[in-house]
Amino acid sequence: MAEDERWHSPLKQWLESVYRDGRWLVALPVVQGAAWLADALQEMGCPPCFVLGGAMGTGRFEPSDYADWACLGQSEPDMMTSMRVAEDSFRRLPKPILEQLDRFDPDRKACVVGAFFSQGTPIAGRKYFGARQPAWLALEDKTVIDALWDAVGVPRTPSRVVAALSGALDDAAKALDMGYGTVWAADNTDGFHGGASNTFWVRDAASREVALESLRHSSRTARVMPFLEGIPCSIHGIVLPDYVVSLRPAEMVVLRRPSPGGFYYARASTFWDPPGSQREAMRAMAKRVGEYLRAQVGYRGAFTIDGIMTADGFRPTELNPRVGAAMAMTGPGIEWSLVHYAIIEGHVPPLDPCEWEHDLVAYSDANRSVRCGFLVDHVKWEESRSSWVDFSGPEATFSDEPTGAKLVAGPSATGGYISLSITGEGPVIRLGESAAPLVAKAVDLCDRELGTRIGPLTWAANLS
Repeated sequence: MAEDERWHSPLKQWLESVYRDGRWLVALPVVQGAAWLADALQEMGCPPCFVLGGAMGTGRFEPSDYADWACLGQSEPDMMTSMRVAEDSFRRLPKPILEQLDRFDPDRKACVVGAFFSQGTPIAGRKYFGARQPAWLALEDKTVIDALWDAVGVPRTPSRVVAALSGALDDAAKALDMGYGTVWAADNTDGFHGGASNTFWVRDAASREVALESLRHSSRTARVMPFLEGIPCSIHGIVLPDYVVSLRPAEMVVLRRPSPGGFYYARASTFWDPPGSQREAMRAMAKRVGEYLRAQVGYRGAFTIDGIMTADGFRPTELNPRVGAAMAMTGPGIEWSLVHYAIIEGHVPPLDPCEWEHDLVAYSDANRSVRCGFLVDHVKWEESRSSWVDFSGPEATFSDEPTGAKLVAGPSATGGYISLSITGEGPVIRLGESAAPLVAKAVDLCDRELGTRIGPLTWAANLS
């Protein structure tokens, strides 16, 4: 029996039983993202959804597929700002959109399915399905999570949480620097931040000034820890009432800006593999953390642990109480955010969790992929384009012939969005390899041919 046959059909039937009788408002920062989620709901037999977004984004969108839709027409300077502005705007919708919603849902019984980072505030009187509890949201603050690692017994790198002031930060950096600089991460004063935002590699005067300028406007405190060389990676878990499903590690494609010392997040790849002993250590750690979360804060659903695979093993840097970027590569044809929200609401998949875990890991081991993407703020694209990418030469080039690597460029709330997808082992990438060098070459191609002005970028050394 194939790795997905035993669980795929029962899981889809379970999702249908949870969602198909509902009326759904799908609200995400980008209309195309909301449409993707609405498509998944409607394929389950749900009535046509209302699609709401802050900006249009990149991808196919056919308004006639949905009951109604609205776009707020936002254009923001960066990813985190666009996400926060959309979340805030959904709480104060203009009158015409409120009237649209009331025509769609006159008795206001619809539920909201929203973004992974949402705080779950109702939209126009309509409650979120799968809203996270405040105690869960608090776990995403990088300045508090080290206490959890200590409570669970997870090895970590020494760190200090100090006031976001130059003297305190400098003192902490001097004490912790292991020779490669330090990483300063903001607290959540301004709310959730991810995708390597508000996190700075400080190793010289220029990078220090950039970090100080940002932190003094965005946070009260910051965590300082040594810069760690190694592959950025994550491990995903799913907390069920009586079991914690632990998946396989995945590479987080986090590139580096040589100056002034920032990081460039580009999603995930499942081609890279840590050593077998470290893989199992990460999976065991995820189980312990999931069990702790369930016992201490009543956690339910998916979570991720991010960190670095150093020469001494995995060292965690943050916990995300939500679906992570690599989870979409875990199983075919499943919208994992809908699984996550259903579990939060108390619905339990009708599967043997041990078998499900085994099959998910086996499937993702056998079906590797790269799904990278990044926002661009130096362009204002109005339309999308796609092309194959040839990585065989010293520089990446666009190709008219299929290569196994597809690049799509199109509009976003910040101006532009680029995605790079690679499926299946072959001449582009081999099993066990990091995808980061390829993504850096793709960025260089976009800079040369599309005027994106992102790079140059470098990548982590594989020390494991």
